[in-house]
Amino acid sequence: MYSRNPKVLVRALNRSDLDEKSLVLLLKNPALPRPAVERICREEMFFSSYQVQAAVVQNPRTPERIGLRYLPVLFWKDQLLVARDFRIRMVLRRKADRAIIDRLRKMALGEKLELARLATTEILNALVIERDARLLKACLENPRATEETALRLIRSTNVEPGFLVKLAQMPRWFALYAVKLELSRAELTPVPLVLRILPTLKLEDLQLLARDKRQPVVVTKQAREIIGLKLEESAREE
Repeated sequence: MYSRNPKVLVRALNRSDLDEKSLVLLLKNPALPRPAVERICREEMFFSSYQVQAAVVQNPRTPERIGLRYLPVLFWKDQLLVARDFRIRMVLRRKADRAIIDRLRKMALGEKLELARLATTEILNALVIERDARLLKACLENPRATEETALRLIRSTNVEPGFLVKLAQMPRWFALYAVKLELSRAELTPVPLVLRILPTLKLEDLQLLARDKRQPVVVTKQAREIIGLKLEESAREE
């Protein structure tokens, strides 16, 4: 079952005493050739076992129609293995992402925390509209989180202002200009944080912010003052 020789694996598949555990090991062996995988998929008797179903869907050589057929019956952890495996066809990975996202409303917080640490980018972008600070922190600490993940979090109406302050304390995210700009625009961002961001913004963004009637007076006033200073500095340099 652990051989790297395709012929040996095919012979193992022909054994009369082949059991569920051995079949799963075969399916997880990357050396198992495509014709052997397709043969397994044609044998309905193999699919009475959940472990075999999961191993079939997670095998990159499984025909797409078979993967799509059995993906919905998998638990979310097994669906996540599909979503994270770049050897598997993109259509199946995207279906796995969608299946997990559709489950989020019924998942307990503990499950969501576990998911957030391992999730794909698409799943993270769905999770960051949640309210729980521990969950949001886990999402942002996931290596697959992107700039868009952070921006979606900032734009969420569920996020607590205090968490936006914590986000600004994370060097990975506060180093991104788009994140600072979005924080300066977001209605839930605490004013002291906005004032700290203003000097780092580009002139054109400051000008838009200074005209934004949704912003507190102290913010628009400070933005205009910084605009004046930047224009003076630019004039001196000329």
